[in-house]
Amino acid sequence: MTEEKKDKIRKQLKSGFPEGEIKNELSKQGLTEEEIKEIFTVQKGDMRSWYLISAILVLILALYIVSKTGMISLLFFGLSGLLFYEYYKAQRKAE
Repeated sequence: MTEEKKDKIRKQLKSGFPEGEIKNELSKQGLTEEEIKEIFTVQKGDMRSWYLISAILVLILALYIVSKTGMISLLFFGLSGLLFYEYYKAQRKAE
């Protein structure tokens, strides 16, 4: 299957064409299941930057709450810590 045809199918998917109909059409054209799966693979985005930015923003929010109320909000500090942990876990996985 050519890259041109793959791009055409991906454009159809993005425009809202039903996935099942595309798969049926491809199988009628004689493509194997492996070739069809290759076209429909979902690529996971890189979330590391989102984890880091979210963790910093939640940490700033937690520090702001502490400065205004004098009470430590374990919820926000915990959420920030969890996001930092997810960031470093994704960082190690990427390396």
